Amino acid sequence: MDPKTPANEKERVLAFDQRVKWLRGIRYPMKPTYPPQIYPSKEAINKFVREWAQVGIIEALPGPGGPLPGQLWVETGRQVEHSQPAMTALRPIWASED
Repeated sequence: MDPKTPANEKERVLAFDQRVKWLRGIRYPMKPTYPPQIYPSKEAINKFVREWAQVGIIEALPGPGGPLPGQLWVETGRQVEHSQPAMTALRPIWASED
């Protein structure tokens, strides 16, 4: 990425505020919530163990050029399509795990 590119242009192009969580549907709901919420660790770990092959991986791929970096980390192969079961309660992200 061109070091002369203004910070606001970098933020716009890289869309940090629009990125989804890699563990959405596992630890986080599929759609972001406000205030942020997460699923309890035990349920998240169990679902990850059951569905790990569907979570996909993050790999470095060549960037498209222009104002973007020469290399981008991209999620590939994701097949998780749903969140935790409805009976699994979401809780505030800052709540303690007992």
